[in-house]
Amino acid sequence: MLVRDRMSSPAITVAPGESYHAALKLMQDKNAHHIPVVENNAVVGIVAERDLLLAAVNFMQADVDVAEIMHAPVVTIGPEASVIDAARIMAKNRIGGLPVVDGSGVVGIITETDVVNVFVAMMAE
Repeated sequence: MLVRDRMSSPAITVAPGESYHAALKLMQDKNAHHIPVVENNAVVGIVAERDLLLAAVNFMQADVDVAEIMHAPVVTIGPEASVIDAARIMAKNRIGGLPVVDGSGVVGIITETDVVNVFVAMMAE
């Protein structure tokens, strides 16, 4: 099974200059836990729900930009990669989501939940 078959698409993204509050609202509105940070059509980082929670604690009012709390550089994967490769990359790097990129930029995201759902379906067969 390929990443393109299981990724969430289109990708929900945020710019590095967006505020903490804007990123948090986007996550809540879209029920997302990981959001790629994109600038000039290139992935420059990723921000996770956990990053936003830590920012709220560490910066009191969380008056920071996404660029200050995102993880960079970011590990990505292509849409033609296998879901097993995505699982290996996430496990090796201890991350919960991989932005999916092709020649045009970010086309989606695959998360640990997507991968687990694939494995559960395979086990049920």
